[in-house]
Amino acid sequence: MMQNLKYRTIIALGDSITNGCYDERAIGWFGRLSEKIVKHYPAKAGFNNLAMDGDRTMDVYHRLCAEALSRQPDILFIACGVNDLIRWQSEDSQPDFSPTLRREMWFNLLKTATENVPLVYVLSILPVSENRFPQPGAYDEPLWYKNADIQAYNEQIRSWCVDFGVRYLDTHALFAGKDLDQYLLDGVHPLADGHEAIATFVYNETITEIEKTAYANSQDVAWDIPAGDGAHRIYGLANYTKGGAGLSENAVFFVHGLTSHKNEYLHKIAASRFAAMGYDAYRFDLYGFEEDARRLKDCTLKNHAADLQAVLAAYADKYKNVFLIGHSYGAPAIMLAQPENIRAVSLWDPSFDLEKVIADQKAEKVADDLYMISWNIQFLIGRAMVEEARHYDADSCLKLSEGMSRVPIQVVHPAEGLYIDNEQSWHSAGHPDNMRVVIEGAGHTFVENSAADELFRQTEAFFRTYKI
Repeated sequence: MMQNLKYRTIIALGDSITNGCYDERAIGWFGRLSEKIVKHYPAKAGFNNLAMDGDRTMDVYHRLCAEALSRQPDILFIACGVNDLIRWQSEDSQPDFSPTLRREMWFNLLKTATENVPLVYVLSILPVSENRFPQPGAYDEPLWYKNADIQAYNEQIRSWCVDFGVRYLDTHALFAGKDLDQYLLDGVHPLADGHEAIATFVYNETITEIEKTAYANSQDVAWDIPAGDGAHRIYGLANYTKGGAGLSENAVFFVHGLTSHKNEYLHKIAASRFAAMGYDAYRFDLYGFEEDARRLKDCTLKNHAADLQAVLAAYADKYKNVFLIGHSYGAPAIMLAQPENIRAVSLWDPSFDLEKVIADQKAEKVADDLYMISWNIQFLIGRAMVEEARHYDADSCLKLSEGMSRVPIQVVHPAEGLYIDNEQSWHSAGHPDNMRVVIEGAGHTFVENSAADELFRQTEAFFRTYKI
């Protein structure tokens, strides 16, 4: 089943700096940014660098109308303005564009851009090495740039961006206090290190918003397979990054927590985000409402582990790189399964020392084979799961980690999570690259503010290290 993939067109408008003038690789910061995005969005983005040497804001506005909009861009980067500030003949002469003309051109540029392009970014003007001026300009006339002009203009551009709701990226600040002669060839145009610094900064500042442009285009594809016990079925959803199973080299499988499900907010947006980053994303229910699905009260951790093994057996061999994510009680399910041929595992606020976890929940016995746990609402779990947890104290859990010694494990704790105070967790034994990350301002389900964005960023960065 093929998805209707969204091909995003990303355009840059600007002057010779954006055009990559004097860059040793001849691609500039925008070319480097394109490489970074394509690495994580295979077959999902195309790039048009429409910058032109010498362009001023007036020229960029005309180029937007005449060249850019016909390409129907989804994302637009604007980086211009320094050529508005040229002082000809004398360093005391007036800048090339008057303040009134600058304001009018930026108003036209931002109004037209925001009315026609969903996502617009404006980069600030870079500082210059004033000691390198005067320089010969058109017809060998001497020209000057002044940093005081640039700083004042940047503040105006920043305020106009606020007026139009446009993200302003302060690339000027990247070079504050630095020896500009190490970054600028002629006092104006960046060398390779300067372009790389700009590209990295812009990527880090924009990638979360760029990822979100793919959300609506990541369709849920339903699947079901026999469960690990042979008596039930597992129902799941997949989000394919290239339109079909196995067309990508990378897959991530999600295992939800004790009372969760595949469509919980965290897992649903995570699947879309990882699909946008080049991973086929699989999520499934460990119990469900379907007639032949297992019920929560009949579950054990052993069942969960067997179901994960069944899902991996059905789908994982299509991929070169397979990764696992377990949230809460989904973490011990992964660890008990001891899966093979996995590149890396990320565990989100994972349950550890299950004997203590069940004891802390003060499960109330309500029938011979049933216990009730109360998390605002009540859930029924079976006696078998309660008794099973007593076999997995901290030492037993560490032995499971040791059994996964060939697989690097990342534990991500939210600062306000359920298990942040654990002195040990699944990263405490096993692979030498095991690590722990803490996300500030986050709770157990990472729904606070931008906590999920940071969670996905940290997880994908960890996975990326182990791709082959």
